[in-house]
Amino acid sequence: RRLYDLISVHDPALSPVIYLAVGNTLVAPELGTATRWAYDFDRRWRVVTEDGKLIETSGTMAGGGNAVKKGGMRILNPKVVGTGFTVSANNLEEEYEKIDFMAQSCSKDLQASREKRHSLLEETRALKKRIKVLSVSLPKLKMEIQACDTTRVELTSRIPALRAETVSTPEEAEKLRTLRKQVEKARADLSACAERAKKYEDEISKIQKAILQAGGPRVKKQQALCDEVGAELKQVRKTLKATKVNMEGAQKAKKKAEKALESGSETLEKIEKKIETIAANIKELEEKAVLVMQSYETAKQSEKEKKTVLEQVLKNHDDLKKEVSKQRGVEVELTGELDDLRKQIREMKKHIGQCNAQAAKLDSEEKKN
Repeated sequence: RRLYDLISVHDPALSPVIYLAVGNTLVAPELGTATRWAYDFDRRWRVVTEDGKLIETSGTMAGGGNAVKKGGMRILNPKVVGTGFTVSANNLEEEYEKIDFMAQSCSKDLQASREKRHSLLEETRALKKRIKVLSVSLPKLKMEIQACDTTRVELTSRIPALRAETVSTPEEAEKLRTLRKQVEKARADLSACAERAKKYEDEISKIQKAILQAGGPRVKKQQALCDEVGAELKQVRKTLKATKVNMEGAQKAKKKAEKALESGSETLEKIEKKIETIAANIKELEEKAVLVMQSYETAKQSEKEKKTVLEQVLKNHDDLKKEVSKQRGVEVELTGELDDLRKQIREMKKHIGQCNAQAAKLDSEEKKN
């Protein structure tokens, strides 16, 4: 924007005076833009900022304080070289629209690349988180496998001892055979004693009858015989009871050993199944970990490629911005030249009017004369 265009003049006659005072001074929003407009184009411009800083075409700057500072912005080579070509307003407008369209397209591509990069970053974070979880779970599973292996080794080492406990030793087998023989003998003795007891009971019955009939020494003799038979019967029953107790103890020990062997076998089978299950889980986790690492590498490579594309797009966008800025400068320069031409045309028209008036006056005087 020109400062002249921002000034409202109530009397058009004052416009030339105001233009003579301000010329083609441009108005910039801040000092950086003012510096770029003043020096980055083929023609020097007089630029003033909204806060009062003024950059002259000679390179000096004033404003921004109570004292004027001059010479601080002078460039080593102040010579300005023209571009050597002219651009029409229509072509400039078309070129500007084309560049603006390209800038908008690049902005859309940049936004899409940023969104894709954000998606890839989120996916990478999720994969890293999953890898971290798997890395924590894997040592735990390995520790469980080691514990199961230790338990399996211990139970396997106990199997021979348990089997040995279930197998009778020669001494125990011999003792069992002896006990069985004793039991058979005791049973035979018991049968014999039972027969003898029956026989004695019959005799006792006869004796009792005889006692009832007679009495005397004969009764004492029979009583002694009965006591002897009763003592033998008591001894036989005692031996039979001890034999039964020994047999029951041996059978209980055998059943206990068989039960321990069966329990150990079942436990070993369960542990082996658990080890197989854990091994399958570890294999599955390792396969998943491989897939996760492959996905991570793919995402990383894709991110690298997208980053390269993004950098290229940003570079193209910066180049387009520079080109747009350059074209805008050319537009400002052409606008200034166009205003100068219009001013010259107005002055020429004014001069022609004055000349015509003088010519008419001279013609009138000549006719009078």
